[in-house]
Amino acid sequence: MAIIRNAIFYLIIAGFSLSTHAQVTGAVLLAGDSYMVGMTPVFQTILPEASPVAKIGAGLNAPLWNTLNGARYSFVFVSLGINDLPKNADSVWADRYATQVKKFIDRFSPNASIHWIIPPCPIGLHPNASEVARWHWLLVAILKGVEASGHARAVLPPNTVCSERANDGLHFSREGYRQMVAATLQ
Repeated sequence: MAIIRNAIFYLIIAGFSLSTHAQVTGAVLLAGDSYMVGMTPVFQTILPEASPVAKIGAGLNAPLWNTLNGARYSFVFVSLGINDLPKNADSVWADRYATQVKKFIDRFSPNASIHWIIPPCPIGLHPNASEVARWHWLLVAILKGVEASGHARAVLPPNTVCSERANDGLHFSREGYRQMVAATLQ
């Protein structure tokens, strides 16, 4: 599975590399859930002007997105999905969620540089087959939604992040979040 994930990661970023944070100009939004809460301090050491709009437990349908003025942002970094993932995720759910991902992206200018950070691995320190299957459908849904938008980039951090879990088995250590941001800014 690690080989497949690394191959997907490199295919996703091929040709869409940010290459350096020096290219990030204009208003920057950090939007997301608890993963983005964890990544925000790392992002802000590199991009101090970044505006975080992140909330623990947030999903795509969180009310806080309704007041977001997407047109004002030149760069958007998104980490959403893990809180929207049902226990019984399947291809039907993935298609519906892909539509929601596209709608979320569409609230931003087509000229904005949008980077959707995919949760890098299944939930848990030792995920079972069910968790791996759920993560698979989340990956499929986000990739479909990003592709349908036509103007966003999906980022799947390297599998080394998966060994950097916090004690709760869901979140990541400081090093894990650092690796996620580094992959995003490549």
